[in-house]
Amino acid sequence: MNFQSLFKEYTPVEYGDFFRLYRINNRGYVIYCNENNVICCMELYGFTDISVIMLAELLKVNLEEMEDCEEFSLPVHCSRQQIIDYLFDVSAKETNVKLKHVSGLHGYLLKSIHQDKSGLDAYRNLFQFDPVKGTTRLLFDDNQCLASIRTDKSGSVYICWNPVFFFGLDKSGDPDSTGYLLASSSTLLIDYVLSKISCDRDIIVMAGSNYLEALLFISSFVTSQDLSYKLSVCYDDMNVTIQFLNWPTPQKIINFISQLNKHIPNGYEKLSCVMVNKKIYLQVPAIRSYLKPLLYLYYDLLCDGSLKLSLLKSDAS
Repeated sequence: MNFQSLFKEYTPVEYGDFFRLYRINNRGYVIYCNENNVICCMELYGFTDISVIMLAELLKVNLEEMEDCEEFSLPVHCSRQQIIDYLFDVSAKETNVKLKHVSGLHGYLLKSIHQDKSGLDAYRNLFQFDPVKGTTRLLFDDNQCLASIRTDKSGSVYICWNPVFFFGLDKSGDPDSTGYLLASSSTLLIDYVLSKISCDRDIIVMAGSNYLEALLFISSFVTSQDLSYKLSVCYDDMNVTIQFLNWPTPQKIINFISQLNKHIPNGYEKLSCVMVNKKIYLQVPAIRSYLKPLLYLYYDLLCDGSLKLSLLKSDAS
């Protein structure tokens, strides 16, 4: 069994003289010839090399029913790093912003939080964007990664999930500020970022339309500082479930939900809390009309002038 046997039913989305790029079941794969003249396969989730057997399992192919084909003929040998350099312009002249060969889109390479961030193998994703149209796209599935700028500075720290915002910080932002572009708001990623920020620095959250991500970040910040009005936030594609923790009184929770209902558009179902095992929960549909007022009201509740955290609201988003 070889890689060509598994890929014979699929057409590459991009050719090179030493690689072929495939997109199958929303996962990316690159076939290439390494320096030892052996055909290899790299999955673009984590940029990991995978075996023929593992690829067959990912593609849900029965090896017993496959017939062997002649292996690919790739005339130029290359290293794994050359593949990444070619596909994602790691070695582009600009320090931070990259340009993809085929689409011409801008992009920021995101580094893993799990590995040595100083090495080239730390790159795990590419956040593509069009600075004119404002469109964005996270290229691969790995969301435990980020990009950063000016981490040696001591000014304000900007947090965002939109590469267009990050591009603005990179090109014309405060030269004494630090910026982080997050691929998600996973607990691991947020805790990693918070561990890099000293408690005396101002944190500015650039929410844009990333209302859920900003809510998760702010609630994690509140927990890390052991402040009142903590929230435990869980979510899926349909709903965001909130548990109220360390609120002064149950009446504060009721008042908060009442205020939230006043900001929900007409025609949308109003919200009410649920008591389970003496714990108070609120289930919120995971859509903009609910999440935007939820985020803004929660931040306003926390903001008393002493909080070292600011939210840049975007009413147009």
